Amino acid sequence: MYRAILYLIFIATYVGHAQDSPGNRPELLLEKTVKIKPLSESELSYEKGYNDFFINENLSKIYAENKNHRTKHEALANRIFKVVDVRPFESNGIKNYVIQLQDTIRNEAVYYKFNKFSESNKKYYFQVIDGIKYPKDFFCDFLTHIIDKNTDEHKLTASISEGLHVVKIKKGKTITYRMEVVTVEQVISMLPGVVLVFEDGRKLEKPQAEAVMGTNNNDNIVYIATFELTPAEMAILTQSRIVSGKISKFIKNYAEGEKFMEILKCLVRTDV
Repeated sequence: MYRAILYLIFIATYVGHAQDSPGNRPELLLEKTVKIKPLSESELSYEKGYNDFFINENLSKIYAENKNHRTKHEALANRIFKVVDVRPFESNGIKNYVIQLQDTIRNEAVYYKFNKFSESNKKYYFQVIDGIKYPKDFFCDFLTHIIDKNTDEHKLTASISEGLHVVKIKKGKTITYRMEVVTVEQVISMLPGVVLVFEDGRKLEKPQAEAVMGTNNNDNIVYIATFELTPAEMAILTQSRIVSGKISKFIKNYAEGEKFMEILKCLVRTDV
C-alpha cells in the first residue's frame, strides 16, 4: 500500500520549471507577463496543438480551433499576454481556475483553464517574464501526509516526478528518514548500488542498496532502491541540489534537483 501511494505521488507531482510554475497557487500569476512557449515537434505531432485555451470565460468555445479540437499552434506560439484575472471554479469535484490573458497590442482576451493536473499532463505553456517570486511556504504544498494504521506511523513524503522520494517517519517520539530512488529500465535485474551526485561535488553513496522490480501506473517496469538516511545525509540533501545519479550501472540526470532540495527543506522543518 505504501509503495502504491508513492507511485500515485510520483505521477501527480509538479513538473514545471521553478521560475515559471505556480504549482498549486495560480494566483501567483496575477499581474504577471507571460509568453506562450512554442510546442516541440514531438508535442505538436502528438497533441496537434494547444489544449485548454478558449475565447470566452465560460470556456465553451476553443480559441482558434483546428480540426483536432485544439488551438492552432501558430495562433499562440511566442505571443505575449498579461494575466489580468484568476478565478476558481469547481467541476467534477476538481478545483479549476479560469486564467484571463490580455493581449494589449491586439486588444484581445484569451481564457485558459488551469488545474493541479495541467502541468503533470504537460498542458501548461507559460514562460513567466521575470519569473515568479515564491512565498516561503510554497514548496510545502508538495508534501503528502500518510498515516499507516497498521504500524501507527505518521509519514510525510517529499517527491518529484523524476523518481526521487524522501519519507519522514514518526513513531512515538522517534523520527527517521527513508529515501526511495525510482528508475524505469527495460532489464531483467539490477545490480545493487546507488550514487547521487550533488552540485557542490559531494556524493551520497549507498553501495548495498538493492533495486527491487515493480510496475508503475502506466504498467512500465520500474526499479526502486530504498535506504535509510542519516542526519548528515539529510543535511547534504538540503544544502545542495542533486544533479545526477547512478542506479546499478544506469546514469540519470535530474532537472528538478533544486525543487527537490527546497521541498526537503520544508520536510525537515515540518512536524509530522
